[in-house]
Amino acid sequence: MRLQLDGEAKRVERLLGREGVPSGERAAALGGLGRLYHAYDYLEAAEGCYARAAELAPGDFRWPYYLGFLRQVRGEPASAAERFERALELEPGNVPALIRLGRARLDLGSFEEAGARFERALALDPGSAAAHEGLGRVAAESGRLAAAAEHYERALALQPSASTLRHPLARLYRALGDEARAGRELAAAGTTPVSFADPLVAALDEAAVGAGLRLARGGAALAEGREEIAIEEYRRAVAADPGNFTARMNLGLVLARSGEPGPAVDHLEAAAALEPGSVRALLALGEALTAAGRSEEGLVRIRAAAAIEPGSGRARLRLGEALQLAGDPEGALAELRAAAALELSDGERAEVELGLGNLMAARREDARAAAHYRRALELAPVMVGARHNLAGVLSRLGLHEESAAEYRRLLEDDPDAATARAFLAEELLRAGRPAEAAAEFSRAVAAAPASERARAGEAAALVALGRHAAARDRLERGLEELPGSAALAHALARLLAACPDRAVRDGERAVALARAAFEDGRGPERAETVAMALAEAGRFEEAARWQRALVEAAESAGEVGAAARLRRDLALYERGEACCATTP
Repeated sequence: MRLQLDGEAKRVERLLGREGVPSGERAAALGGLGRLYHAYDYLEAAEGCYARAAELAPGDFRWPYYLGFLRQVRGEPASAAERFERALELEPGNVPALIRLGRARLDLGSFEEAGARFERALALDPGSAAAHEGLGRVAAESGRLAAAAEHYERALALQPSASTLRHPLARLYRALGDEARAGRELAAAGTTPVSFADPLVAALDEAAVGAGLRLARGGAALAEGREEIAIEEYRRAVAADPGNFTARMNLGLVLARSGEPGPAVDHLEAAAALEPGSVRALLALGEALTAAGRSEEGLVRIRAAAAIEPGSGRARLRLGEALQLAGDPEGALAELRAAAALELSDGERAEVELGLGNLMAARREDARAAAHYRRALELAPVMVGARHNLAGVLSRLGLHEESAAEYRRLLEDDPDAATARAFLAEELLRAGRPAEAAAEFSRAVAAAPASERARAGEAAALVALGRHAAARDRLERGLEELPGSAALAHALARLLAACPDRAVRDGERAVALARAAFEDGRGPERAETVAMALAEAGRFEEAARWQRALVEAAESAGEVGAAARLRRDLALYERGEACCATTP
C-alpha cells in the first residue's frame, strides 16, 4: 500500500513539474492521486488533490462529486450538499448525485429540498430503491406516515435484500396501529442497507490493491454493525492474500458470529495452520467447531489452547464452557474456578460468573446461581444472558416480582424483545397482577404473532380477570392465524370444557379440539382435558374411562397429590357431572 501511494505521488509530482502540460491532464493526474489516497482513507490528502483538480478543470463533474462524497462520509452534510449542487450543475441528470444530495439535505432538515432531489432521481430511474427510501424518510419526517410506508414498501419490492428498511417500516406500522404488521417487519429486519449503482465510488475500490485496505474497510463496516459488508471485505482480503493470518481470522470470526459456523471453521483452520501456536486461533476454531456440531473436535482445540497458555484466564474460561457443553459439570466447575483465580478483564470475569451461575442453576441450586448472575451483571450490566437467566432462577425461587423487574430491565435495552415480554407477562400473572400481564401479553403477540406461548398466556390473563368470552375470542383468533397450533387448540379446549361462565362452554367443540391436541402430543395434561371435554359434552362414561387411566398412572408414579385431585374429578364424572372450573 505504501509503495503504491509513494510511487503514484512521485509520478504526479514529476508530471506537475514539467512545462506545457495541459491543465486537464494535470487535473486528471491530481484527481487520480486523490482517488488513491481516498481509497486508503488518507482523507485530508485526498481532499487537497480533489480541490486542486477542481480548480484546474472546473468543468469536470468528478472532482466536486468526490469532494461531496468525502465530506458526506466525514459527517459534513452542509459542505457535501454544496459540492453535490456544483456537480449537478455540470451533470443535471446524474442519479447518484441526486440521491446523495437528497440525503445531505435530509441530514440538514431541509425536507422539501430533499424530496425534490429524490423525486427527480425517481423520474430519471423509476427502479431506484434508494430514491423511494429517501422519499419515505421525507414523508415520515413530514408526518405523512401512510405515504412513508408506501415508499418503503416500494423500495423493498425493488430491492428485497435491503433488510434495514424493515426497521422504519415496523415503526411506521406501529404508529399506524397495525401491530401485527409491525411485528412481522421487525422479525424480518436485518443489517443490509439500500444500495445503488455509483460508478465513481466503485472506482475507488479499483484504485486500491492488497489485503490491507480490505481489512480496514471490513473493520469499519463491523464497527457500524454492517456484518454482510464486513464479510465481503474480508473475503476480498483473503482472495488478495490467502496466507494472511489476520484476514483468515477476521473472516472466520465474523462468519461464526453471523451464524455460519461451517464456513467459519474452514477459515479458522487455515488461520490456526498459519500460526500453530496462536491461542486466539485455537479458541476461535474450537468454538466454531462446537457451534457446527463437532463438539469433540472443538474440545480438543480448546484443550490445546489451554495447554499452550495454562495461565490464560480466557483459555480456562472457554475450556470450562466446552466441558459444560460436553456434559462434564465437575470438570467445567474446576476450570471456571481456576479461571476466576487468574487475571481477567471485567468482561471475561463476568463470563466466568455467568458460567458458574449456569452450573449452579443446572444443579437446581438457584440461590447460589442468582448470586453468580448478580456478580456477572455488576461487572457487565448489559449482559443479556446473565439477566435472562437471573430472571429465570428468581422465578423458580418464587420471587416473581423480582423476576419481573429483571425482565423489565431486559426490555429497557431491547423494547422489541417479544420473548422477554412474554416472560415478563408470565411473571406478572404469577405475582397476581393479571391486568398488567394481559397488557404485556398483548404487546408480545403484536411483536411476535407466531408465538403460541404469548397467545395462550394472554388468554390465561384474561381468564384471571374474569373476561372469559374475550379469552375464548383471542384463542379462536389465534387458531385462525396459526391453524396447526396444538398448544392453542389445547388451551381453547380446556376453556370450552371447564369455563366458570357456562355461556362460554361448548362440549362438542372442546372434544374435537382436545382429541386433536392429544394426538399431536400425548401427555397427562392433554388426556385430562379430553376427559373434561367429554364430561362437558355429556359423555360421562368415556370421560370416566380416561380419568381412571390418569388416576392409575399418577398412583403408579407415586404422585399422591395429583392422584387425589384426579380422583375428585373422577367422582364428578361417575355422578354424571361436568368438571369444575379451570383455566386454559
